[in-house]
Amino acid sequence: VTANIDNGVNPATIDSTLVTNTGLASSIASGGATRDNTLGMTGTAEAGSTVRIYDGGILLGNATLAGTNWSYTTAALSDAAHTFTAVITDAVGNIVTTAAVTAIIDTGVTPATLSSTIATDTGFTTAITSGGTTKDTTLGLTGTAEAGSTVQIYDGASLLGTATLTGTSWSYTTAALSAAAHTFTALITDAVGNVVTTSAVTTTI
Repeated sequence: VTANIDNGVNPATIDSTLVTNTGLASSIASGGATRDNTLGMTGTAEAGSTVRIYDGGILLGNATLAGTNWSYTTAALSDAAHTFTAVITDAVGNIVTTAAVTAIIDTGVTPATLSSTIATDTGFTTAITSGGTTKDTTLGLTGTAEAGSTVQIYDGASLLGTATLTGTSWSYTTAALSAAAHTFTALITDAVGNVVTTSAVTTTI
């Protein structure tokens, strides 16, 4: 009578790179943030094993194992920090858990604003409210946005430039504008690629 004794699982891994299909990049490293809430994971395991994917203590599902390579794509995840591990059970019941990989899901932009008060440096006053008229052709715009965002200023469909963001406050001074009606908006893109456009403010020069 012969028998093979197998009291250990071959080394198993979970890749530290997570696959994304929306946002600014096609993948993120462990510890990164993404707007994609369906993440792709890969790793290795002993052939014939069962690979279960966990988010913290919650079982997400079983990975697909082809030879010694496994892959798994999550269902939609909540906006939060997530910690993923793979629990591998080989054909004879030996179990090993991989190191963890982490990701932050962020699918929304913090509310952003464009102030309805426009700064002027010529004329009767130092500022006008949205809808007002001024002789100043270089106007100062201000507002708020999520820290780390890019704030682009538009006059109608024309991109004027990128605002300066300090913390959560941004500011922008236009180049000389034509004598006409102008409609300004700020388009904010956060660090993971979520985009929001503010309400418009208007003025006539």
